[in-house]
Amino acid sequence: MSDTQELELLVTQLKPLSTAQRQIVHEQAATVAIGKPPRKEEIGVSKLTGLDKGIIAALVIVFISSVLLSATRIVIIGQELTSHIINIQFIILASGFLVLTLAEVASIVFITALSKYNDRTTVVIFYSLTLASFVFSVIGNLAVEKPWLSNENIFYTMFAWLLAIFPPLFVAGVGYALKTILIDRFKERYISEAKYDTAVKDYERYLSDVETHPKFSRLYAQFLVEAVMKNNTQYGTPQTKAVIESLMSDKTIEEQNFVKRVIAKREMSADTWYDTEPEIVTKLTLDREVSNVKTEVVNEISKPEPTKLTLDNEVSNVKTEDEQKRVKRSVDTAEWDQKIADNISTVKEIYEQESGNLTAVMTILDPLIFENAIADNKITSRTIRRKLQAQLGLTTN
Repeated sequence: MSDTQELELLVTQLKPLSTAQRQIVHEQAATVAIGKPPRKEEIGVSKLTGLDKGIIAALVIVFISSVLLSATRIVIIGQELTSHIINIQFIILASGFLVLTLAEVASIVFITALSKYNDRTTVVIFYSLTLASFVFSVIGNLAVEKPWLSNENIFYTMFAWLLAIFPPLFVAGVGYALKTILIDRFKERYISEAKYDTAVKDYERYLSDVETHPKFSRLYAQFLVEAVMKNNTQYGTPQTKAVIESLMSDKTIEEQNFVKRVIAKREMSADTWYDTEPEIVTKLTLDREVSNVKTEVVNEISKPEPTKLTLDNEVSNVKTEDEQKRVKRSVDTAEWDQKIADNISTVKEIYEQESGNLTAVMTILDPLIFENAIADNKITSRTIRRKLQAQLGLTTN
């Protein structure tokens, strides 16, 4: 008797688990394999780093400094122009700050709005309004400063010009930087939401059929072996305790693993005894098998030679199969086209955010729309690229 046969014989002396015990072990393995339900907080947008916070703080400082430098002139010119029309002090004071809002704050609002509303028409409108706000602010600064009337030296005059132009320019630059930061945050949010949706779908799928989970079989086998060992050690007879001692003491790792595999296989097949029927070989069974073989031989001998008509039919069948494959491919193609068409607004939005970079667009859309079809090689990125180009009205290469 070989060593493996001896180990298998010892395993048969262990008391197996009951159906209820195996069900408990099954539930434990399922709980560990599936884990807790996914939470948005766990797959959320990453927090700002220290560098990100420092950049934002510096942008705020530049914005406040630029606004304060420009505000003194903008408020003055706004109040002076209003005083020519009406002589109510409260309205004159308020008009100065309203002009400041149009001149400086408006440029920040228009540029940062592009991080959310970025279709082509909106981009043109918001950039035009930003330019108008910038020109409005510069002209207001120049109207008060009047550097062209300065009798000072050339450097003083040049600085007066720069002091009237640069603060509004810095305000617009801060707005553009904030827009870039917001776009990155929105992009992370899109990706995190796609990951969360995928995690929820996987969780629900494994919850309904846990045995398809890649970790379940290994965990179930491990927990079954532990339960058998514990059951026979704590509640077994002195004989079963001696068997366990014999199985686990003075054995190599390979032999111990073999014993565990035998135990797990026995327990896993304990509830599937009804799936197979024992084969009882009788004289009647043998006679039937011999008769079947004779019939097959006679049929093969009497089979007619293939004629031209037979060959033509076979060729026709092959053509039909090819046509069916082409039909299936066209159906699949229509399915991907429909996915893009149903989400065309999202596709266009991400396309604008990525400045026309289709590779980056496909990376974001793969988990968001295509259910990781590109990553799982269900469809090539080249095919998706052609479909995106067609839907977006781009020239295909």
